[in-house]
Amino acid sequence: MWKKEIIVALEKELRTIQDKNPRYSLRAYSKKIGVGFGSLSDLLNKKRSPSIKLAKKILEKVKLEKNIHNKITSMIESEINKTVTLLPAEAKKVIENWHYFAVLNLLELDFSPKNSEAISLRLNLPQGQVERCINELIKWGFVKKINNSFAVNTNSWVTTDDIPSQSIRKAHSQGLGLAQRALKQLPIELRDITSLVFPGNSKQMNKAKIEIRKSLQRVHKIMTFGELDAVYKLNSQLFPLDRGQRIERDPVKTRGPQKKEKR
Repeated sequence: MWKKEIIVALEKELRTIQDKNPRYSLRAYSKKIGVGFGSLSDLLNKKRSPSIKLAKKILEKVKLEKNIHNKITSMIESEINKTVTLLPAEAKKVIENWHYFAVLNLLELDFSPKNSEAISLRLNLPQGQVERCINELIKWGFVKKINNSFAVNTNSWVTTDDIPSQSIRKAHSQGLGLAQRALKQLPIELRDITSLVFPGNSKQMNKAKIEIRKSLQRVHKIMTFGELDAVYKLNSQLFPLDRGQRIERDPVKTRGPQKKEKR
């Protein structure tokens, strides 16, 4: 929310100056507030979001009403002070079940639902399941209750042990199921499911994984600019088609003689 407020503040001050002096340029304004011309242009054209460091610099230079300045400063400090949550072993269900992170991200929207009933309607989940989810997120330090609503209390988490491979498999399986649901139920303008089949070098897999993660972060950066009004899940799958089929066809090795596969 504070990122949007920063952009609005920049637009408002620049517009006020240009109303008095129509010849006043964006480049002149960038020098005035000490922000690079390219960075300022990207911010105003909604091509990037301000970092906390840049936001603080802008707040020092841009003239704002005291209550607006204090509001933005408070939101930034709140984000800085979010804690790193250490998950107990029992909290592996956060990894295994998609609705935990869906609830967390709903609470991060600019106009987030304020109670379990509203959350259950947004996620199409039973209200009792949502209430149990919220109670556990509070217990594990993800969420805190403020009056009659909830707020996210952490922006990072770690586990006590390595996440079991079966938990990762379950999470990925659910992700594929959610993608199938979106494919069936959502119009094409609200989703994007793209695939590519190509010949490749299996020795480049590690490099490909790094690039995929970078790509996910770039998409995340684009989608979190401006007003946050929906929660998204982004799946990316890269796997060999031929090698997986050979594994399925290979007979199980035992000490006894094997029957040849009929073709």
